[in-house]
Amino acid sequence: MVTAVAAGITTCLIFFIVTKWTNPGFLPTVLSYSMAMGGIGQLIAGILELIRGATFAGTTFASYGCFWLGRFLWLLLEVNRSVPAVADVALTGDTLWCCLWGFLTFCYFIIALRKNMGLVVIFATLWIAFFLLAGGNYNPRCRVAAGYMGFINGLACIYVYNKKTKRKLLAHF
Repeated sequence: MVTAVAAGITTCLIFFIVTKWTNPGFLPTVLSYSMAMGGIGQLIAGILELIRGATFAGTTFASYGCFWLGRFLWLLLEVNRSVPAVADVALTGDTLWCCLWGFLTFCYFIIALRKNMGLVVIFATLWIAFFLLAGGNYNPRCRVAAGYMGFINGLACIYVYNKKTKRKLLAHF
């Protein structure tokens, strides 16, 4: 369940920038964390869950681990401007990428309806955030709305950790 906290913190960090709560200079910190905890950590957790026989948890953790590794690479290329072609197709590519991840997350949401309410909230807020991010490439207000939805998603991940472990990670939970 530590993976839920890793996912929550990684999501909150990236959406601090999207909501403009922090300076874009914070991006290297977010990139580092998204690669380590969001990417590698969730990928390993997904593999371990699959070995344990937990297909849904394993698939989702591994998928989002790969998502964070891909996002890390995408943002790294964007920040370094090391590949000129990336700048030309970035807007359309990012929009399509967010839409595809939104669709996949919506599929996970449908499956989560048979699991528990915590997972339903996590996947509902995440698929909405992905589609808002896609729209945010063309509308700044949509991007800020995506940031808030993503932040709520990150908090939901941390809350699920609290509920599963019966620990108080945050006050008032």
